[in-house]
Amino acid sequence: MPLLSPATTDASSLVSSTMPHPFRPKVRAADRIFSWSSPFSREFKTAHEASLNPNIVASAYRVVSEALATNTRITYAAGVARFHEFCDANNVDERQRMPASAVLLTAFVDAHCGRFSGSTIRTWLSGIRAWHLCHGAPWEGDSDWVGWARVAAQKQGVAHKRPTRAPVSLEHLRALRLRLNLVSSSRDIALWAAVLVTFWGCRRLGETIVSRAGDFDPKHHMRDRPVFAKHRPDQNRIRDPARDSAPTEVSEHQINGHFHLTIYQPPCLRDEASYRTVGD
Repeated sequence: MPLLSPATTDASSLVSSTMPHPFRPKVRAADRIFSWSSPFSREFKTAHEASLNPNIVASAYRVVSEALATNTRITYAAGVARFHEFCDANNVDERQRMPASAVLLTAFVDAHCGRFSGSTIRTWLSGIRAWHLCHGAPWEGDSDWVGWARVAAQKQGVAHKRPTRAPVSLEHLRALRLRLNLVSSSRDIALWAAVLVTFWGCRRLGETIVSRAGDFDPKHHMRDRPVFAKHRPDQNRIRDPARDSAPTEVSEHQINGHFHLTIYQPPCLRDEASYRTVGD
């Protein structure tokens, strides 16, 4: 049983209950990792601004802040909030929170052992690590103590794991295909394309579709332009907008298995798998 207070046992809580503090302003979850600071992070930044042109420091911080996708920042923000809730509940000094010692991190894991799944606690630690790294703080979470604590959390959190679900199969794809209109419905064509890319590309849905309309980012999501690009002379692959340069349009015979994208070519789709609603 943990000896320290975990501060909360509600895994579904989405709102941080940390105590108000100048180091932790009220911001969106996606901005928490970079906006929440500490005495160490402020001194780290001030020291560099004293020896370098402030514009150089600002440029470095800006590029670091762009390293994580929005969804990743939101996920990691939960870990940072949980960590500070734990520190508040146990009166941990601000200077002890960053850089956090292996002992403090181990105690944080222990306080939540058996209350949450091991994977949840692991994700929280990833968020705390990201908070450290983006502010230039050393990370002691790779120590043996924290590793062993994670093993214990994995064992004790078995009851909180979700039941194993059967994987999506070709039978599921065939059943879906029978209900789609790939001749005249641009919506169904876009849906089918997203399903195929997700299935055959071994992708997560979060990588191929937009959860909410407001989350669309042209840097990462498909737009109304071709998304196929040549990878090697002997291989073509579907373009990843977040990583690839400007796409090169290819003809139908070069992309086996994607004939429906080039044969029908609905006006709102052309060769990509995006879909526009009426009024867009």
